[in-house]
Amino acid sequence: DEVAGVTALLTVVVKDKYGNIKTAFTKPSHSPTKNFIALLALMGAIYDTFTDINGNTYNLSGSLWFTPTSLSIVVGSGTNSSPISSYKLAAQIPNGTGQGQLTYGNVNVSSTITVSGSSAYFSIYNTFGNASNVTVTVTEIGIMVGIAYGPCSACSIVSFTALVWYDAISSISLAPGDTLTVT
Repeated sequence: DEVAGVTALLTVVVKDKYGNIKTAFTKPSHSPTKNFIALLALMGAIYDTFTDINGNTYNLSGSLWFTPTSLSIVVGSGTNSSPISSYKLAAQIPNGTGQGQLTYGNVNVSSTITVSGSSAYFSIYNTFGNASNVTVTVTEIGIMVGIAYGPCSACSIVSFTALVWYDAISSISLAPGDTLTVT
């Protein structure tokens, strides 16, 4: 008997300023956070607390309406010791062109879910660029979801952003002009 489950793969591609591939790898991703489990539990009317990227907690108990409002892939230069408990990256790299920053592209999500045999999948990816004049090192990757909730969709709502997936990776150095694509 086949057991259903969730499998996630992390693909990283680094290209130099001329478009040549410097580094590329795919590895299993094993790090959903508690926020991811809480998001799945909501579908079964199991309410637990979410912790946003600022450390604030939200309990959606009693909320009859919630919706994801945004999705993003973020990168950082730190490492969290307990991925399941992570609610933010240890050291998120800011979006920008200054030293220690990367330009964040727009996140892209497959327009459909692909079904193949007994598997179904979709892709999320984003590209980051080093427009500064110094090397930037990436050691962690996360997926964040914006969530809005309230007693009804037309009522007053509360919004927050939660880290739902976290992966620590071997150190990747992005020289000036390099790009990093995370899928």
